[in-house]
Amino acid sequence: MGVYGSNFDYGESDLYKDDGTPFICNDGSPIEPTTCLDIIKRALRLLCVLATGEDPDAPESGDCKQQLNWMIQSWTNEKLLTWYVKNELFDLQAGKSSYTIGPDPSQDFNTSLPIKISSAFVRDTTSGYANDYKLEMIPNDRFQDIFQKGILSTYPRWLNYVRSYPYGTINIWPVPSRAVQLSISQWVQFEQFINLTDIVCLPPGYKTALAYGLAIEMAPEYGVDLNPVINVRARESKAILKTVNFEAVLMATDSSLLPRRAFNLLSGLYST
Repeated sequence: MGVYGSNFDYGESDLYKDDGTPFICNDGSPIEPTTCLDIIKRALRLLCVLATGEDPDAPESGDCKQQLNWMIQSWTNEKLLTWYVKNELFDLQAGKSSYTIGPDPSQDFNTSLPIKISSAFVRDTTSGYANDYKLEMIPNDRFQDIFQKGILSTYPRWLNYVRSYPYGTINIWPVPSRAVQLSISQWVQFEQFINLTDIVCLPPGYKTALAYGLAIEMAPEYGVDLNPVINVRARESKAILKTVNFEAVLMATDSSLLPRRAFNLLSGLYST
């Protein structure tokens, strides 16, 4: 299993360099041997169904791991809980407008299935320079309203992403008349745990949020009345993560709505 927040896979023996110093996560903190089982044990201790130093039995651990993965899967749909947006570049073919995407070599774009594509542009390098042209993201109903979907153009203007499972479809319009490249920025999905001993590197705050969230999810199965503090801490820990992951949106105004002003070539200034 890949380490969260990293582009590499680590085994337990890979956590430390030859000189004994730890490797560093992308967030600058040392990689700690946190596992799926560690999160489960913390959650069960919060529910007072597991004592310090005890381990849950195999069936209990399996149930908790399944519930943890289900919770992680639901978190994947919350943009502000996704701490990383991945940018990828793919080759487009001249005359082709529709591309499949998903984690399979048989797909046009073999990568993780996007939860959502937040932005995209096409890149043309035929001049020797990387010239990028931003694409407008359009919903499926707007794409379906296009009468002539086969119109050719040097560069596309719109991108429509149809999310399905296990693969999605990217439609671009107009159809590029020559080979260019497509860059997409997609929300990265949370990886799910495969084994209880999977080692993960989580950004600050995620271990607490996962443990308290799992405690809430498991409480009904153990017939436990939740301590109100658990609810508060779970809510606060998610709120903190969303605050950290929030990116302010810059306001823009269409230039056609602005008053026209003459430009003075001598002064290099616009008239007021």
